[in-house]
Amino acid sequence: MRILRLVSALFFLAAFPSGLLAQRIPVNPRFGAVSDEEILMTSYEPDTSASVLILYRHHEVDASFSATGRPTRKETITERVKILKESGKQFPDTRILYRTNCSPREFVSDIKVSTYNMEGGKRTVDKLSRKMIFDEEVSETLRSVSFSAPNVRVGSVVEMSFTLTSPYVADIGTLELQFAHPVNWSEVTVSYAEYFSFNRMERGGHPCEFTRDSRTETLMFDRGDRFSFTLNVDRYKAVDVPAIRKAPHCYCPAQYCLAVDYDLHSFVIPGVAFEDFSTSWDRVDEQIRDDLRHGEFFSKCRFADEVQAVASSTAEDLARIAAIRDLVAEKVKWNEQYNVIPRTAKALKAGSGDTADINAIAATALAAAGYAVEPVYIRTRNRGVLADYHVSRDAYNTVLLRVTNGEGRTFFLDAARKYTAPNVLPETYLVPRARVIPREGSGYWENLTSLSRNQLTRQVEMTVAPDGTLHGKSTTAGYNGYAVQLKSDRGDYDTEEEFISSIEQEEGIEVLSLQFTGADTWGPDAKMDFEFEDQADAAGGLIYVKPFLQAFHAESDFRDPERKIPVDFPFAHRINYMARITIPEGYTVESLPQPVRMVSEVAKSRVVMQCVYDGDRTVTLNYVFNIDAMVVPAEQYQDLRAYWEQLCGLYRSVIVLKKG
Repeated sequence: MRILRLVSALFFLAAFPSGLLAQRIPVNPRFGAVSDEEILMTSYEPDTSASVLILYRHHEVDASFSATGRPTRKETITERVKILKESGKQFPDTRILYRTNCSPREFVSDIKVSTYNMEGGKRTVDKLSRKMIFDEEVSETLRSVSFSAPNVRVGSVVEMSFTLTSPYVADIGTLELQFAHPVNWSEVTVSYAEYFSFNRMERGGHPCEFTRDSRTETLMFDRGDRFSFTLNVDRYKAVDVPAIRKAPHCYCPAQYCLAVDYDLHSFVIPGVAFEDFSTSWDRVDEQIRDDLRHGEFFSKCRFADEVQAVASSTAEDLARIAAIRDLVAEKVKWNEQYNVIPRTAKALKAGSGDTADINAIAATALAAAGYAVEPVYIRTRNRGVLADYHVSRDAYNTVLLRVTNGEGRTFFLDAARKYTAPNVLPETYLVPRARVIPREGSGYWENLTSLSRNQLTRQVEMTVAPDGTLHGKSTTAGYNGYAVQLKSDRGDYDTEEEFISSIEQEEGIEVLSLQFTGADTWGPDAKMDFEFEDQADAAGGLIYVKPFLQAFHAESDFRDPERKIPVDFPFAHRINYMARITIPEGYTVESLPQPVRMVSEVAKSRVVMQCVYDGDRTVTLNYVFNIDAMVVPAEQYQDLRAYWEQLCGLYRSVIVLKKG
């Protein structure tokens, strides 16, 4: 189900070209004017993999005045889509979020949904019944309207239209013309009274036609007054827009789509009214302190005696913090929801809560143990970059903690997440700008990208039999970010048997026994040991041994010949791999992989590999990989791709053994 919340978002800048554009599939944009050709089409030639084609979409925004003379914003979305494959049948299911903590409150109206099919050579139309529109409470400040198009099947054309009315003129935000599905024709129209001054920012690389004109508008207010003003109208049109799809090593592809952002700067009626909507992060800090239950991070702990008991068991900070966090986790389980507004009493009563709830409870517990604690607000990497050109408290989507001991040593932690630890955060949390908002005084920025050194170490011992059978032991140790990955990988499976099966499938071996250490420990390391058997190719007195059990990188990551979006890596890290191979008696080494030293300036990466034979029965391969870059610009993709191809080639290395 699509969730539509028509509020602000954050994106990059770009210039829009202009010119005469015509859509590939002729469409009459009038609601209900669906042609037989649209119903009968079976595929979309520019993208035959598409499960849905957006035939036409118009997002219309009107920032003007209500009949009472109050500023108001109306947004109407009209959309016509073609269902091309079974996997696209759920696309028309829609959920619209709207706010109730305003006066007048927001509301959704004029919902129209029709489904067109062709049956027996005749067109049919199924319309959405009002009984199938559901309005439900989401939280204290949010409600949702949800509906599903009737009788949707492969081949259907579905039309949908609705209007959202809001007093928040400042929240036009980002208006998109490119989506996860290809678009035949997309339009955005923004109309605004001359008294509203917007900063207009555009981005995306696909051609888009832009025009601007104005006209005189006259309103009749409830009190009988007539009011005339100039209405500015901005229009955007894009056709044959390709889908924005997930790409390897990209946390938020949507931030690079074709879009325009409107940010209200001021509202001025000369001699009558003036309101400055320009803001700063300091002003946002104050809004959060005033409105978002910020004080709950500094309230009194409800179970201080229990905190003192567990904290007194050790004097070492990491162990004490972990013990206090585990106590909180026993009381409140994470519901896998992200938030910045804590409701600690409700979460403690229910026994579950979101990231804001659990971190606020942990903050009070850590403070009861003598630590100084401050909330840290972030926009996670999968939500896009936190940009200064759109300053808003809506920029953040979760919160964590900055914890300081008596000696001034600082730790960052997310008490909600199971596999993390102090200064060991999920990769989506590793942002260059996180906002610390203390109880009083100015907020400040912290860089979370380099809190810990992330390392994976793997040692493999294997013995080769004359028939090519391999028997060995593998020990893998993950530290910090790699510990999170190892624990998460194990946590994805309900049983050890399922986890073992995944290893066997990935590495092409048979696992005989396995031991995993640290899977359920809130700490910075994890370890996995297993015994295995494998079969090397053997023929004509030669045995071909592959020293790498695991390919640490995949060629498929950067197989595309071109890329228009940057490459994101999870974190700076180091990989150490060592394989010690005992060869059969009566055999010698025919050939070894050549020594390798590679450097990539664009990725700030280095690789060293060396394979040596002791002249008796032991071959040792050592491999070290380092990478320090977390982002590689799209302009440097070709250099990165060439480096990656060479890197992945190393994992196909072969040691050839010869009898006699």
